[in-house]
Amino acid sequence: MEGLRPLGVGELLDAAFRIYRSRAKTLLLAVAVPVVPVVVFTSLVNLSSQTSFGVDPSTGAPAFDGGDVALALAGALVGAMATFIATAVATAACFRSISGAYVGDDPDWRTSLRFGFSRLGSVLGLTVLSGLATVVGVLACCVGVIVPLTWFAVAMPVLLVEGIGVTAAMGRSKRLAEGTFWRVCGIVVLGAILASVFQSILAAPVAALLVIDVGPVAQQLVSGLVSAIASVLVTPFSAALTMALYVDLRVRKEGFDLVLWAQRLGATGPLPPQPGAPTFVPAAYGPPGGYGPPPGYGYGTPPPGYGQPPGYGLPPGYGPPPGYGQPPGYGQPPGYGPPPVYPRPPADPTSPFGPEPGVDDPTRPDGWGPPSPPSPPPPSPPDPPVGS
Repeated sequence: MEGLRPLGVGELLDAAFRIYRSRAKTLLLAVAVPVVPVVVFTSLVNLSSQTSFGVDPSTGAPAFDGGDVALALAGALVGAMATFIATAVATAACFRSISGAYVGDDPDWRTSLRFGFSRLGSVLGLTVLSGLATVVGVLACCVGVIVPLTWFAVAMPVLLVEGIGVTAAMGRSKRLAEGTFWRVCGIVVLGAILASVFQSILAAPVAALLVIDVGPVAQQLVSGLVSAIASVLVTPFSAALTMALYVDLRVRKEGFDLVLWAQRLGATGPLPPQPGAPTFVPAAYGPPGGYGPPPGYGYGTPPPGYGQPPGYGLPPGYGPPPGYGQPPGYGQPPGYGPPPVYPRPPADPTSPFGPEPGVDDPTRPDGWGPPSPPSPPPPSPPDPPVGS
């Protein structure tokens, strides 16, 4: 799980249904094992302690046996206590299984029930105090009942998940609901309406028996059966919705960290996706289907003698042809040392300037040699004879 995010009302309901469906076997068994025997026991107690009421024809006063009434009241009290305890164990077991859906832990119904029995005292205390607060709200104002129902809406998961006391769990639940009172109230009322509608559908057979005159035994058996089925089917959904609301409130107000929760429960596997949150799967990026390259693109059909070159590398034989490297002798060519000695050009005897200065220099590297001797002066004319 990459991270938790706040969920809308519809997403919370979807999260509850998803958890219910994914862990239906564990949840149904965790509720049925403690609840069904208690319902059967309560039905038998009610059947054995039935009292026949009548009217005294002489006085018109109701006639009944006081001992039978006391026995009926005792049976009803015992049945109510047994149902109360069984429901508390089943509720705690459901929360243990549901909490694993957030941290990748999947305990079986036996492990969940052991957890429920281990926290039975705390669950009973919280149920009693929450019920008293609801009664006070009803007595103060009929509409005021929504206040304790909203404040203590997530007290049960706080108690079971965070491992704190009863009163501390109620106070923490109130703090979590602060600032989102009406939203929490609406979710609680919506969950109660859904549960009531489902229970009303299941109670239709009992209503039909009230119209048809059947014996008290059949009526009691059908009533107990419907009560057991309703408890088994509705209790897990109510617990799943309450847990989803608890996680959502912690995400909104505290940035809930699932790692610590997983460590508390002993879960070691990877965290699963958040129930109720949509999963985004990116589309695969590739060429759209049916749009291949048009004809003529690619290698095509090679001409005779030219096979299809394998792969995308350089095909065999397409390297540089032999001899296309550096040809032999293309290094420093021989004879590129000093220039050859060129013969000295003949001197110009008619030049009035004599040899060029520096040209006939024997130290020059051009090999022209020493300068030529100067030409002799022309002979002077002879003197005329004396006395001629």
